[in-house]
Amino acid sequence: MTSGEAKSLTIVSLVTAGALASVHAIRDGHLPSVRVPLGGVIVGVVLLTVADGAPDVAGGLALLLLAGSLLTTGRTVLPILTKGVTGS
Repeated sequence: MTSGEAKSLTIVSLVTAGALASVHAIRDGHLPSVRVPLGGVIVGVVLLTVADGAPDVAGGLALLLLAGSLLTTGRTVLPILTKGVTGS
C-alpha cells in the first residue's frame, strides 16, 4: 500500500466513523458528543503521520477503525441512511 492510498483510506474511515456515530446519537435523541470530532481529529493526525512512514500499518488501522464503526453502529444506523437515500 502506498502512502497516498493509506491516507485516502484513513480519511474515508474517519468520515464514515464520524457520520455513523453522529447519526446514531441523533437517532437516540441527543446531539453528538464533542468527543466525536475531537477523537476524529486526533486519530486522523496520528494515522496520517504514520502513513508517511509505515503506510501498511496506517492502512490496516484505518480498516480496523472502519470495520469497528460499522460493526458497532452500522446495524442500527445503515437502515436509516438507506431509507433516507432510497425513500423506501
